[in-house]
Amino acid sequence: TNGEDDSVMDYATMLVSENTESKTELEGIVNGTDVEISSELSTAMQAKYDELALLEGEDFDMAFIEFQLEALNNSMSIYENQNDNGENNTMKAFSDKTLGKVKDQRQDAVLVKAELDLEDL
Repeated sequence: TNGEDDSVMDYATMLVSENTESKTELEGIVNGTDVEISSELSTAMQAKYDELALLEGEDFDMAFIEFQLEALNNSMSIYENQNDNGENNTMKAFSDKTLGKVKDQRQDAVLVKAELDLEDL
């Protein structure tokens, strides 16, 4: 609700949809195991959320996209590590599929950022 640019809003909507889908798939994979998926934000994520919540319009749009690029880079590293070092084939398959989504999301974020940068000229 704090964003202004349509491309940011569309991107955020896509993120919610795809990440909800991935979370649901992961919950199905770990169902019946001793693995728990936290529903809580980490301290760092909560701090970033609070920081973004104070921004509006163009300031929010740029901060949101820059944060997404950072978060997606971190996610890519996690999934690449799982693909390279994981021992559970089901998790490796999930990780490989999700890594593809994360790479696509990052590419989309780069395009949105470029659009925002052009609008600032």
